[in-house]
Amino acid sequence: MTFADPYKICLLCLAWVDAVADQPGPIVLVPCGCRSDYRSVCPSWGPAAGCRCTGFAAAYPHDLVMHERRHPEPGDTRTYGGPAVLAAVT
Repeated sequence: MTFADPYKICLLCLAWVDAVADQPGPIVLVPCGCRSDYRSVCPSWGPAAGCRCTGFAAAYPHDLVMHERRHPEPGDTRTYGGPAVLAAVT
């Protein structure tokens, strides 16, 4: 199952997480392979606009540098948003 939110990380290894393996048994994160929980590092992400942290930084302080490193891979159609990410895509 692929996540719509591209700003999720593995709580064990802190790698970006794209999906959960579709298999029975304990949760396995993709691509890191950890059997761990995950969380979103972007509190402003939404499915229509993606990351809106530039406008929400004061209300939702978090590490905006993490978003600079998260760029869509070829074929990834998820909504990333944010000016730095949009500039890299266009």
